[in-house]
Amino acid sequence: MKRISSRSLIVIVSALLLVLTHSASALAQVSGNTALTGQVKDPQGASLPGATVTLYARERTLRLSTSTDPTGTYRFERLAPGVYLVEAKAEGLASPSGQQVVVERGQTATLEIRLELSGVRSTVVITASDTPQSVDEVSKAVSVVDQQEIDERDESAIAEALRTVPGLRVQQLGGPGSFTSIKTRGLRNEDTAVLKFV
Repeated sequence: MKRISSRSLIVIVSALLLVLTHSASALAQVSGNTALTGQVKDPQGASLPGATVTLYARERTLRLSTSTDPTGTYRFERLAPGVYLVEAKAEGLASPSGQQVVVERGQTATLEIRLELSGVRSTVVITASDTPQSVDEVSKAVSVVDQQEIDERDESAIAEALRTVPGLRVQQLGGPGSFTSIKTRGLRNEDTAVLKFV
């Protein structure tokens, strides 16, 4: 059996250490802390604990939600690099529109969100291509009837909730539970989509 000299042993150990160090570095880059953090503040600039922050990925169908801690800070960990839309809301307050942020691999992006009184509505629309867009970016006419509006009008049926939407024609044959036809701007029934988001 051939013996390994001490010099050869040192070379082998050094090579193994170099490979292990390089592997650990590559693993740290792949699993690096790609994150998004920031604070949610009210119109006067005070931090808002308990606000809900929602994150939408622009390139794929991903939606994450979290709440701010007692200092008004939110954090999303282990994100894939890419472009995201962020919206936040708290009782009586909402962000004016979905804010865009770019998250780079191994970096922590920061985005401060200042909320406004909820008279300014904030909506992120998921289009047919499953790409989240802020209302300003949507090229088509979009009407949103949200839960708050339905509750305020005390509506119990979708047909009743949609009756006030401009451009919609709602026909109901009979009382509650009977056949209902909804047409958009004169189009056929099959050309109209009514989406319910939970």
